[in-house]
Parts: sequence; C-alpha cells; structure tokens
Amino acid sequence: MTETFHNLRAHDIGMMFGRQSASSAKTAYTEILKEAEIESDLLEIMTMYWQHDKLLVASMFPELDPVVVREGWSNGFLDFVFPLRHYA
Repeated sequence: MTETFHNLRAHDIGMMFGRQSASSAKTAYTEILKEAEIESDLLEIMTMYWQHDKLLVASMFPELDPVVVREGWSNGFLDFVFPLRHYA
C-alpha cells in the first residue's frame, strides 16, 4: 500500500511539473505547439524541458522513482497541449 501511494505521489508530482513545462513551452514555442498534431511532433521540445525538470525533481524529491515521475511528467505535458487526447 505504501509503494502504491509513493508511486501515485511520484506520478502526480511529475504531472504537475509536466503541465508547468508545457505552459512555459507554450509561450516560448507557440507556433510549434499550435501546429503539433501528434505527440511525436513535440519530442524535441519535451526532451529539452524534461532534462531541466529531471534534475529539479531529483534534487527536490530524491526518494521518488524517476521512471514514474517521467511517466507523470509526459502525461501532464501532453494533457496540457492536447487536452482532449483521452477521448480520441
């Protein structure tokens, strides 16, 4: 039970950072985000923002599983850019 809670926390923290990164990317890369049709259109930008956030999350929350954080981060970023993607 504790491990499940720990993973949910890691995922939620990742989602929070992912949404914030997408919000920041929206102001810096407006055209690219507007024209993006599929997730692979954003990989370069996502990689750049993840490299920064990965270090930040690891320093703030060293106990969290980085794989779970990355999954949450990706979901948060993509949910922000493609808000209806779960209905497609």
